[in-house]
Amino acid sequence: MWTYVGAVMVLWIAMSAKEFYVLFYPPACKLRHGCYHPRLPWGARVDITAHMGEGAIRAAVWNVTNVSSVEELEAAITTPVPPSVRRGEMRELWLTFELSRTGSDDVLSAARVNIVQMYEARERSQASMLLERDVFGDVFASSDEKPAVTEAPSTSSTVSAELAPADRHGRVPHFIYSYRMCELRLVTDARAYASPFLAPDGTPIGQSWDVHARTYAPHFYVDTFSLLRKHALPLSADVQKAHPRLKLKFKPISVGRHRIMAQLGSLFESLGASLGLGTELDEIRELLSEERLYRFVVMQIISILHVIFDVLAFRSDIGFWKGKETMSGLSSRAVISSAAQTVIIYLYLLDADNLNSIVLATYTFSTAVELWKVVRVLQILRASRAR
Repeated sequence: MWTYVGAVMVLWIAMSAKEFYVLFYPPACKLRHGCYHPRLPWGARVDITAHMGEGAIRAAVWNVTNVSSVEELEAAITTPVPPSVRRGEMRELWLTFELSRTGSDDVLSAARVNIVQMYEARERSQASMLLERDVFGDVFASSDEKPAVTEAPSTSSTVSAELAPADRHGRVPHFIYSYRMCELRLVTDARAYASPFLAPDGTPIGQSWDVHARTYAPHFYVDTFSLLRKHALPLSADVQKAHPRLKLKFKPISVGRHRIMAQLGSLFESLGASLGLGTELDEIRELLSEERLYRFVVMQIISILHVIFDVLAFRSDIGFWKGKETMSGLSSRAVISSAAQTVIIYLYLLDADNLNSIVLATYTFSTAVELWKVVRVLQILRASRAR
């Protein structure tokens, strides 16, 4: 039996490795004509421009020129917040990034993000922190810039008075990048493809493509996967407040990582919409974020080893008790006492709130095994008395 289980595991690992290889290295076009070629060659120099607002109120707030498309870049942007947003009259503030090749006025790709979201204001911690000091200047200002400091409010009513009027759902405008960098991603891919969609998941080869010229523009977007609710702070209604500063990180990524994160993002979005698991999914997003991903990998390795050792211990334990016909060398009281302790802990876990279902399932299995041992001890004692 275990031979078949091992064979199945090896087959599953081989198939998974093949799927991951295809995700990171999709098959390139082998045709002589008709392939889609990238409009942005590998290592090309690019210009990036940031615009605030839309339509008639659209204004450039930042730009950088002649930078490498395969190197990281960090910058800080002052984001002017219109008074109508601070007062809650406007509920959105869009920031648009445009990517173009150096020396060309044609925009290759564009990325948009709404930097103001409507959330319920927290009672004390977040709202008061915003009013006690210029949080945005404090967090993102350079070492030679001194943030503006105002007198701290004494009551929660004063805090609420300094915020924009809440809507009918009790929400006020929040600056979502108060404690998080805005992560700008560029998918660096120099391959030619036969189709505008990648198999097997149907991911587009680029942000746009031209079926006549047979070219495609690279994926260029703002990565919001690791952006959590706790990274946002409410905006003050005071129009004299200093504008928030947005810390920006431009980072090229591979097509494989882009496809994996896109699938994870779609999965989390559908789960959040259907099940309403906002807080729970935020915890998983934080665990899978770039700076914490290594912890997740370590946890998975430990979990796999734990499962392997549990299976081996279970196999040995069951084999020992199934072949046992006498209680020589064993204490029935110790077995019953161990089972009683396990049941008590299990009942305590059942009564706990917000318990991880994996932990509960594991302990349910352990409790069942301990109770089976008690039944087995009673059977052995009954058989010995009958003899």
